[in-house]
Amino acid sequence: MSEFLTKLQAEHDGGRYWRLLAPLGYYSSSLNAVITVPTGYVTNFATLSRGLNALRISLWVFEEAVIHDILYHWELVPRAAADKVFYEALLVTQTPRSLAWLVYGLLRVCGRTHYGKTPGCLDPRLSCDLHCSSCPSYYFGWRHVLKYKEV
Repeated sequence: MSEFLTKLQAEHDGGRYWRLLAPLGYYSSSLNAVITVPTGYVTNFATLSRGLNALRISLWVFEEAVIHDILYHWELVPRAAADKVFYEALLVTQTPRSLAWLVYGLLRVCGRTHYGKTPGCLDPRLSCDLHCSSCPSYYFGWRHVLKYKEV
């Protein structure tokens, strides 16, 4: 059964972004994998247009979005699988199924413009050359983020 393994701990940078203060762990039953978002990862919690911002606030989509962000930015899994993990995480956090389905549907329609936009970079405000100290490959590479369980 899918579950968050750690609590979200993040600090606001004063603008649109938040930085993780501790790793965020999540077990995805759809992937049969543990996803660990590293300390220092920078997120805006959900990339939504201004018109959908009110929806995000009413949903309190935070840890779900961080997991989804790292799957999207690093293209660790196909887009459809990343979206399914997001839907699954919404259900784990007890978002009503109908609302989770609506958000999932919006993501399937609109998400393709964001998939893989900042590959490998912990800080979307930086131009990524894959060699800066904000880069996950600088520290440990993607294999430490996504660990598949043995069957």
